[in-house]
Parts: sequence; C-alpha cells; structure tokens
Amino acid sequence: MIRSNFDHFDDIQEFHNIIPNMKRAEKYRHDDIDSAVINCRKALENLVQWIYQNDKELVLPFDTSLCSLLSDDKFRSIFKNNVLQCMDTVRKLGNKANHTSNSVTAAQADICIEYMYNILDTTAYCYFENYIQKKFWSN
Repeated sequence: MIRSNFDHFDDIQEFHNIIPNMKRAEKYRHDDIDSAVINCRKALENLVQWIYQNDKELVLPFDTSLCSLLSDDKFRSIFKNNVLQCMDTVRKLGNKANHTSNSVTAAQADICIEYMYNILDTTAYCYFENYIQKKFWSN
C-alpha cells in the first residue's frame, strides 16, 4: 500500500470529508493534473466551511463564496499571512484548473498538495488540543 502524507489526518473525525479529496489529489497528480488541483480546492472549501461552522468567533457572511470566506477579517485573524497566501493560491489554481483544461502544471499541482498539507496541519494545530504537527514529505 502506498503511503500518503494525508494518512496523518485519518484519525481526525472532523476532517473525514476533506482527506479523501487530498488522497485523490496525491494519487492523480501525475496522471490527471487538473483533477488533482480541483480536489485540493474542494478540500480547501470543505475545510473553510468546517472552520466557519465550528469557530464560535466566526459569523458566516452573506456571500458564502470561497473568496469571500477567505477575505473575512475575523477569518484572516486566525491564520498567519503565509497560510492565508497558501489558501489563496490553492483557490486560484483550483479555479483555473476547473475552468480551463490543461492550464496548470504538475509543479503547480505538487505545490497545491503541499500547501493543503500545511493548511490542514496548521488548522489541526489551532483547533485540536492534542494534535502533533508533522512535516510534509515528497513522494
């Protein structure tokens, strides 16, 4: 069985609908680049929705598009700028892959996958008391 960077998150019940997208992205990153990046964006969207549903400090804005959710000042105060930039990169590349075939590169897919690992790792660290951070490893 091939190991996944995202096996690390399997025990986090709250991520149960996010991790399968990331494992698919990792699996298909060389064979179907667009699909890999779209899976990353979908995972990000699910994660951001989870954060809004579970963080009592956040109020869902009228515009619930991913761009709007990521732009909310209270949401932005949770994460450091580098994590927010990673989120925005995944969002933009996911949109690009979704709307224009063969518009993203394998290197961009790899970046999205690694960024999503770091985003999930940071989110788990912020929200789960006993979470132990781990480093992403390249396959």
